[in-house]
This record gives sequence, structure tokens and C-alpha cells, in this order.
Amino acid sequence: MAKGRQAVRVVLDASVWLKLFIAETDSADAAALIEGEDRHIVPDLLFVEFANVLWLKRRQGTLSDAQTGQAIDGLLQLFSIFDIAWSVELMSDALDLANELDHPVYDCFYLALARRLDVPLVTADRAFWRAVRRRRPGAKLRLLGT
Repeated sequence: MAKGRQAVRVVLDASVWLKLFIAETDSADAAALIEGEDRHIVPDLLFVEFANVLWLKRRQGTLSDAQTGQAIDGLLQLFSIFDIAWSVELMSDALDLANELDHPVYDCFYLALARRLDVPLVTADRAFWRAVRRRRPGAKLRLLGT
């Protein structure tokens, strides 16, 4: 952790990071979560997921090439506030969670990281939030905007 920085207080999944660069409901709430001096730890998977959503939105015609480039540039400008967790170190826990929740494993990497750090996970993915709430009602999980 860099000197003078606060400790990680929350893990944000890809659905939250995307709202910083793509104007959607709760984008202001996402921006409020990264204000200040906190460090943000993310699994290395974040960058793959981020690029995949940009590709999908570009393919659907909801993002232009310029907007896609701006989103990538914006995320890279925030790189200095990231600590990166290797997905390989989270894989076993993420797979166990995916099996327990009956939910795709990529979302479970963020939950596994938050559990390992004993901090809350914030997501904007309602389906994931519901899956966790249904099978792990005591999990430290928050839906963005609530």
C-alpha cells in the first residue's frame, strides 16, 4: 500500500467501474465510491470484463469508437489507485462460490476477494446481488444505489 493512502474499505466489481465511464443509472453513486484516498483492489479479471462490456456495447451500437476509447483511457488513468489481485489466487474460492450460488464464476472472483479481505463488495449487477442474497444472506454485499 502506498504511503499516505487509506486501506481498502470496499471491493467494487466491474459493473460499478463501468458506470464511471458509461453514463447509466447510479453513475454518480459509483463516482462517489472512488473519491478520496482509498486504495481499490481488483482481481486482474476486471480489465478483461471491462473490455468485454465495451466490445459488447460497441457491437450493439450503444457506444461509439470514441466513447469506447475514452472509457479505456479513463480506466487506465485510475490505474494508480488499483492494487491488483491475481485471479489464479482466487480461483478455488471463486469456483466454490459459483457452485454454491449457481452463478457464473467471473462475478464470484470479486466476492472471493471481498471475503478474503473481510470487506464489503459493491455491485450494480442485480442478478448477482439476488443470487448472493438468496444463498448467503449474511454476505457483506451492497447493491449500488441502495
